[in-house]
Amino acid sequence: MVQDIHKLFSEGERVTLECKKATKGVPNSLWDTYSAFANTYGGTILLGVVEHMDEQDNTKRFEIVGVEDADKIRKDLWNTVNSREKVNINLLYDDDIQTIDVDGKKIIAINVPRAVYTVRPVYINNNLSRGTFKRNHEGDYLCTEQELKMMLRDANEAGNDGLLLEYYTMDDIDILTLERFRQMFQNLHPEHQWNSAEHKEFLTNFGGYTRDRRTGKEGLTMAGLLMFGKGLPVRERFDNLRMDYIDKSNLIGDQRYSDRFHTMGLGKTTCSTL
Repeated sequence: MVQDIHKLFSEGERVTLECKKATKGVPNSLWDTYSAFANTYGGTILLGVVEHMDEQDNTKRFEIVGVEDADKIRKDLWNTVNSREKVNINLLYDDDIQTIDVDGKKIIAINVPRAVYTVRPVYINNNLSRGTFKRNHEGDYLCTEQELKMMLRDANEAGNDGLLLEYYTMDDIDILTLERFRQMFQNLHPEHQWNSAEHKEFLTNFGGYTRDRRTGKEGLTMAGLLMFGKGLPVRERFDNLRMDYIDKSNLIGDQRYSDRFHTMGLGKTTCSTL
């Protein structure tokens, strides 16, 4: 392991290496780096090492100062990462945190793996929007809203249809639209057991409403809101949405469609028959 540390030093600054003095304990900034490494390429955090950023000579760039109580720091690290109060997920195994003696001084090496896409984003302080970091060059930076959306989208293996939309409830459903759909469903499946269910239960069975068993939160899914939601709640959640429905049944002559429904601008609705 000592040879591995010196190899890291000889390679100089890297996007996957972070050094922290951390003489007396675990610095808060370590968790920013944990999130950044997990969300980007993975990497190694060294505690007990000072990096002189302006030094061009790699043999002088890294100064080993050591930590005072390596056992306590390791215990604090494990307690924190397992508590779920600081980070939303523990990616580390026993071998990922090691104490290494270099020239009589102890440093702690933390290997943070890149999180698989199904568990990203990895964030801190129970704050998704202000606690999700990425790694650029040798710094940790907050992820943008667009980057968060991309990670959340990729994390859902089944797509976004079943994604819970927090704060969107049955009050956001257009009941007349839902009732028309239920009538169509009943006409096609007159003996189906869902026909006797209340609206909320029916939507749950159909994938339009869901409940998170872990947190207890419940609400409409993305599919439920898009299929049965009122106009304003849909526009609030999907401000760049443009819907265009074309009915091509019963065409006469060279008609392109018999009816068309679409939204324009700020939710303005237009229906036309050609």
